[in-house]
Amino acid sequence: MMAAMDERIEKFKEFIGIVGRGEKRAKALSFDAAREAMGMILDGVADPEQRGAFLLACRIRGEDPVEMAGFVAAMQDRFTPLRSEASNLISIGHPYDGREDTFIMGAGATLLAAAAGAKVVLHSAGRVPSKHAPGVADVLQALGLPVHLGTSDAGGFLTAHGFVHVDTRQFMPSWNGQLEIREKIGLRLPFSSAEKLLDPCGCRNVMAGIAHGPYLAKMSGALQQLKVKRGLIVQGLEGSCDLSPQHATRAAEINGEALTEVTIDPKSLGIEPMLEVRAVGADPQVCAALTRDAFELKADERSRGAAEAIALNAAVILWSSGVSADVTSGLEKARATLKSGAAAEMLAALKH
Repeated sequence: MMAAMDERIEKFKEFIGIVGRGEKRAKALSFDAAREAMGMILDGVADPEQRGAFLLACRIRGEDPVEMAGFVAAMQDRFTPLRSEASNLISIGHPYDGREDTFIMGAGATLLAAAAGAKVVLHSAGRVPSKHAPGVADVLQALGLPVHLGTSDAGGFLTAHGFVHVDTRQFMPSWNGQLEIREKIGLRLPFSSAEKLLDPCGCRNVMAGIAHGPYLAKMSGALQQLKVKRGLIVQGLEGSCDLSPQHATRAAEINGEALTEVTIDPKSLGIEPMLEVRAVGADPQVCAALTRDAFELKADERSRGAAEAIALNAAVILWSSGVSADVTSGLEKARATLKSGAAAEMLAALKH
């Protein structure tokens, strides 16, 4: 037993040696090596000192698309799959560590997109380091919807309602073991990118958000390495998938082997910037109340602005999921679904 452990420690030392050799000599791991290294971290094979050294070295060196894809693959290997035969299915990863300053529209956008025909799987975990900030799941919970469904219930919920939130802590218990080191280091580590690219239902259609421009190529490149059929990386609010209703948003679309950078401009889509997302903030109760007002078609400017912002984000989901041919037709469908009252009816029916 001791010899086997020593062998594993020596193996992980090799990985540290590759990523941590210094500014000029450090390299990224291959896909297979990254998959093995992350597997050793998740399974508790690498000891705490090794994990800290490896993860910090990766952060200092900078993230690499192939290596990131290997990290995601290791996580996916340990994820209890969510079975679904639905079409127009998409997995969406908002930042696990949450948002601090801007209106969280992802909850409302998901519900609206589901009411309009998309099948959406959201995934996250509660209050993750280093921000410990609220996210989409907190807003869903404030709306009275379930966010902690177990592995036996989530698939049925998705089939019945067109969306589900998956708590990664339940579907991948080994993921929990790395939270302490994230807390102690207090910096963004490779998990922060990799976990957003998870595909709980194996639909090979993934949408995720980034904060900084250089990650557009890195994360879209990782999705290509993972051979998704379709993907969308969005430079959204605070690293989320949420697009601002006031400013154009950069995104990278993956369609098979093709990769295209696109700009989604709310002004050109006819969105009036009535809502200042920073004035709303990220408090889940406030975001939930404003989402309800938008769904109920309240006539004040704040509610109408929220409705347009949520419709814009639902339009992107409808396009990415394949329900709509483009964002323009997705926006028309989202607006019509809002106006029909279908989203409000769905919300009322799902409250527990």
